[in-house]
Amino acid sequence: MACRSKRENSKRNPVRRLAWTIDELCASLCISRSLYEKAKREGWGPREMVFGSAGIRITDEARAEWIASREEKAAITAAKRSEHHSGHAIAGEANT
Repeated sequence: MACRSKRENSKRNPVRRLAWTIDELCASLCISRSLYEKAKREGWGPREMVFGSAGIRITDEARAEWIASREEKAAITAAKRSEHHSGHAIAGEANT
């Protein structure tokens, strides 16, 4: 049976999390709201959905996809750094 408050309802009827508010998402990932807004502005933020007056939500699926895309970006950046440093080491060895 549903209750009037969200808190009471979630205690009585626990269900898997399907969507997050922006603030909940930021807290769950330990990022600032300003970083989230920057990501959104620059086009690398997560997909959002609007629930009328309830506001913007990010689905659990969109959250997982966004995390995966950030992990992929980090791996690419690390690989480029590694290539860059390896190139310097090789060039330095040739001069010895």
